[in-house]
Amino acid sequence: MSNNSTAYISEAFITKANRFIQKTQEHALQGVNPGGVYQAIWCRDASYILRDWFLSGNIDGVCQQIYQIWSHQISPDKEKLVYGRGSPEMKFLSEVASVDKQKEFEGALPTTIYQAGFSEIYGQNPDIDSTALMISTSSWILARSLLKYEREHSSENSSFPPPTIASEHSSDYVSALLSKIGITNPSEVIKLAVPRMLRAIEYMNSRDIDNDGLLEQNHNEDWMDTILRAGKIVYDQACWILALNNLSALLSKLGRDREADRLMELADKTIHAVEQRLWSEEDRCYLDIQESHHIGGPYRTLTQDVSFYLVAITENTANDNFRIHDQQKQQQEPKKTIHQNLHNRAISTLDAIRSRVWKDKMAAGNRS
Repeated sequence: MSNNSTAYISEAFITKANRFIQKTQEHALQGVNPGGVYQAIWCRDASYILRDWFLSGNIDGVCQQIYQIWSHQISPDKEKLVYGRGSPEMKFLSEVASVDKQKEFEGALPTTIYQAGFSEIYGQNPDIDSTALMISTSSWILARSLLKYEREHSSENSSFPPPTIASEHSSDYVSALLSKIGITNPSEVIKLAVPRMLRAIEYMNSRDIDNDGLLEQNHNEDWMDTILRAGKIVYDQACWILALNNLSALLSKLGRDREADRLMELADKTIHAVEQRLWSEEDRCYLDIQESHHIGGPYRTLTQDVSFYLVAITENTANDNFRIHDQQKQQQEPKKTIHQNLHNRAISTLDAIRSRVWKDKMAAGNRS
């Protein structure tokens, strides 16, 4: 293909892409709810929507939504909370969470935040991925928006000059009020969100029941509600690692190095546990461990969302934030070799997914 042909195809693609973005941007920025008949906020979906908002330049809207979502963090006697509608252990019947149950869930985010003034946990316990992904997204966005805000508002005498409130008759009156109370100021959102995210980390860490470095879940406590699964799930470890990495990066930027280092140690512990327990030499890929109480289990399963773990362990490699667990092993084995081993496992896992998915069978393949 000639250079002219390549340039023409590239230009045509860019033109179509810009047209698509222009026509869909207004709809995409309407709210963080999934859309259609779903008017509530799903924390899991919101984590992806908010990243897109940020990349689209809607910084004020992102800060407002992060503030709102973390304001609904589970806490005793705060708001009505129902749970269990998706749990076979609870016969798929929802219950109103008692104060003691809310204390048990304290720190997590609900699956769904309703406009009617109450929230819902879909499973028997709060989702692992909903809370972890919102920690990851909030931290990732706040670290970058704080830097942007500092650059735009810095001066020799004041890093953050007081915001100017608009006239009451201004068309941007609501936005100005939000700015006045700090909801669009990343530094103010950080004051609310960081302590709550740290409480969320404590809740998440409590889901490692046997202290082996891997979080455990029951049915419908992640995104996969069409196929029930329970146990040690690779995808959920990935969400946990992303939460730890991104909150650690934000804390480091805020000068809270001791807390940042502690989170990185937890991330390293999780990566080490995945490599030790969820990697299968026989299958040459990462596999979930479905526990004995699982419907139809126990067995080991390969699902396509194990690929999210590959994202989690490579997200920050450009900044050398890819710290591997065992210090003694680090001293004995060059870091380059460790990275190469993980790279080989990642390629092998993708090959395994491809070989099992690209068949006439619908399932991704189980191993009993």
